[in-house]
Amino acid sequence: MRFSSSPTVLALVIIFSLTTFTIPAHSSIPTEYIGHWKGNATIIVNWTKQKNLPIEIKINSDGTVTGTVGDATLVNGTLIKKSWIYTKIFQHENPYRIESDLQGKIIKSENIQRDSVYISLRIENGKVDGGLATSGTKTGNKETMILSAMNVSLSRIDENSADPQQPATNNTAAKYPPTFIAQPTSPCGTLAPSSDVNLPYDVNDSSKTFELLDISFQPLQHGKNIVSVTLKNHTSSPQHFGIGIYTRSPDYTSCGMGWGTSFGCDFSPGQAKTLRYAFKIQGPITSQTYIRLSLYDSNELPNNAKPYCKKTYMASSLQQLDKYAHSKRVGKEQQKLIYAAFEKIKYAISNEDYQAAWSQFTDDFKQAEFQRSGYDSFVERMTKPSLSLWFFSRLDILGLTLDSVTETGGSFILWAKHADQNETWRFIFVPASDGLKLDWIYYTPRLVYSDAN
Repeated sequence: MRFSSSPTVLALVIIFSLTTFTIPAHSSIPTEYIGHWKGNATIIVNWTKQKNLPIEIKINSDGTVTGTVGDATLVNGTLIKKSWIYTKIFQHENPYRIESDLQGKIIKSENIQRDSVYISLRIENGKVDGGLATSGTKTGNKETMILSAMNVSLSRIDENSADPQQPATNNTAAKYPPTFIAQPTSPCGTLAPSSDVNLPYDVNDSSKTFELLDISFQPLQHGKNIVSVTLKNHTSSPQHFGIGIYTRSPDYTSCGMGWGTSFGCDFSPGQAKTLRYAFKIQGPITSQTYIRLSLYDSNELPNNAKPYCKKTYMASSLQQLDKYAHSKRVGKEQQKLIYAAFEKIKYAISNEDYQAAWSQFTDDFKQAEFQRSGYDSFVERMTKPSLSLWFFSRLDILGLTLDSVTETGGSFILWAKHADQNETWRFIFVPASDGLKLDWIYYTPRLVYSDAN
């Protein structure tokens, strides 16, 4: 009997295959990884009866790892730092994984045995979570295929006790990946608009360098969002401020989806200013959606610096508004203008003039969709088909069929039908001093579309 891999399983396979080039971690293992861990993972392949995989591991200070996964014993286990490729694509904090050979059957009751295992790890609130994949084939049968698991959840075991620490009563946010913080290189934000919504939270947290005066969000919606942070450098010397923004949509796809990046800004002695940053929420906003901000007062590399303040906001506690939910058709002349703006971008992309296309994007779109890498990230997406699983591609743009244009609140919505997916994409255009600019694209990534269908 043959089995096919679901899109989620294939995504895991791709994720683990991207991490081939690594360096040993034992030279600089974060102390929070070292110790004895125990917990479970959820098996996501459809060909096993067992759906829960017990895990117990011990990560030693020299980088060696011992323990068990399922019914198999780890042999020659090592903690490995993931490659820059993984970090660049997935914007992932604490990029480590365990690589180990396996001795014995991983699921003894079903006679399933594999040669090796890879466990992707991250630390949050003193707990380990991540994903898991064994050696094997991408297609085939139960005897050969990769066994994959998500929601690896491990708690540290007190060596003086037989039981792991009890999980928190409400750990919805802690279950998912933390903010990934890269070296802040992006330019400063601009002044926050007066329409921002003040948070019902205490924001008087301060470091030795900065006084945090206010945090405010514009009403939240699926896609592009805006956060403003007001700070003051209360020292007599120039300082650098960094912020990491991470969002998580836990119930968007079977495994959830996240987004994360970081920004930075220099402050003069005694200077106060309000910084405005665009960020992305991957899926529709639900009661589980959350935003995490990590504040830094150091320009050191992220592996060496720790945030002086972290704040997590559940989207349900903030004002929400889908400002594109209600719109009306525009006249023929306006429709021609919007069509022309899209065709200008499409023509540039078709001729591989990516700089010309890039010039037609708003700063918010560049920041929230392409993050720190900006233009380089855009070019990568247009030239590397392998990235089309997560992002819109050159072929996507060239294959769209324009349908109609509507308008709401000064924004124009271009509706276009996708060539392969039974879906209509929405392109948001806004007026600018030098013409119409593309402010956002509402589309469903192939990974998500396949998962839902």
